[in-house]
Amino acid sequence: QDHVMVHVGYHAPTIVGDYCSITHRVVLHGCTIGDNCLIGIGATIMEGVVIGENSIVAGHSFVADNTVIPPNSVVMGTPAKIGRTVNSFVGNRVNAMLYHRNALAYARGDHRAWDGPEYEAESRRWRADAEREFAARYGD
Repeated sequence: QDHVMVHVGYHAPTIVGDYCSITHRVVLHGCTIGDNCLIGIGATIMEGVVIGENSIVAGHSFVADNTVIPPNSVVMGTPAKIGRTVNSFVGNRVNAMLYHRNALAYARGDHRAWDGPEYEAESRRWRADAEREFAARYGD
C-alpha cells in the first residue's frame, strides 16, 4: 500500500510471505514475514525479526531487532508484545485477495473495485476457498 518502505538489513534480506497485507507507511527492515500476515498501518519491523504465519501486527507497533513472533499471534505496542494468540488465516487471506484485486482494477483505471455484485460474489468465493484451505490445514 502507499508509502511502504522496504529496506534490506545489514545481515539479512527482507522476505515477505504469500498473501500478506503490508499496509500504509509500514517500514520493513531486514525481517521475515510469514505467509498470511497483516502488518498494520505505520508499523515498524526491525532487522532479524521473524513474524510467524497468520499473525497480525497492530498499527504503529514497533517490533524490535531479533524478535521472534510465533505463528497465529496478535502483536501490539511499542515495543511490541504478543497480546493474544488467534489463527487469522481466513481474515488475512481474504484481505490480501481484496487488495490484490484492487491493485489489478486500479491498473485498468477502475477505481470502484470494492463494490457491486461482481465484487460481492468474488469476495464470497475467496472466503469459501480460504475456509476450505483452513479446514484442510488446521482442521475444523
